Amino acid sequence: MKTSGKILSVIFALVLLSSFTLSATTVVGYSQSDMGKYWLKKAANHMVVDGQEVDTYVIHYDNLETPVYVGILKPHKDCTEFVVRSDGFEVLYTCRKGKFGI
Repeated sequence: MKTSGKILSVIFALVLLSSFTLSATTVVGYSQSDMGKYWLKKAANHMVVDGQEVDTYVIHYDNLETPVYVGILKPHKDCTEFVVRSDGFEVLYTCRKGKFGI
């Protein structure tokens, strides 16, 4: 249950990323899960994916000890891919020809 809550919270944050242009702005909200309140802002350091730096955001949650980093990969024709990293896991949300998945 905790893992699914984390994934849902990260997906929620990804939706926020796609609807906001962040620079020095911090977005604060509630995750609607056991994770509690979150703070989302542009990370000081870029994530490196396949040898290239990508735009990176960091999410801090009230009830999670380590932050979650989200790297935004170059968008494809119809959607954007995300790399989500935290302590102990990394997930690539990808899209190809009308599909979105892990």
